[in-house]
Amino acid sequence: GATHWFKTYIFSDMNYFQWLVIAMIIDLITGVTKVWIKEGIKKVTSKGLRDTVSKCVQYGSFLIITHLLVNFQVDNKPGHAELKYLETIAYEFLIFVEIKSVYENIIVINPRMDFIRTIGSKITSLFKKEKKDENE
Repeated sequence: GATHWFKTYIFSDMNYFQWLVIAMIIDLITGVTKVWIKEGIKKVTSKGLRDTVSKCVQYGSFLIITHLLVNFQVDNKPGHAELKYLETIAYEFLIFVEIKSVYENIIVINPRMDFIRTIGSKITSLFKKEKKDENE
């Protein structure tokens, strides 16, 4: 039926899709919160929502094209099954983009949450301490 047709020709990994939607929702929420906290409630406009809708269209197109590229058939024979790794890379890319955006929003909301910079500065200070100890 229609579900089989959709999964065959449009997109089939609904489990991944759910994870992507969750990441996008968290990005939207943290983005709105960031603007609200830093610029005030009046600066929260429909532009962010429009950007999210635009992102949905872009991501959807990207996912469909990737699905077609990996799964197309010629004479009922798989075209390029060896391109399956491209699908994995594409899926990971979109999730990482969303996670990075959420992380950036969280840092603006509360700079103390910048655990990467905190870890980086601790590692740097350890190396400086070790180098200082070696020179003594």
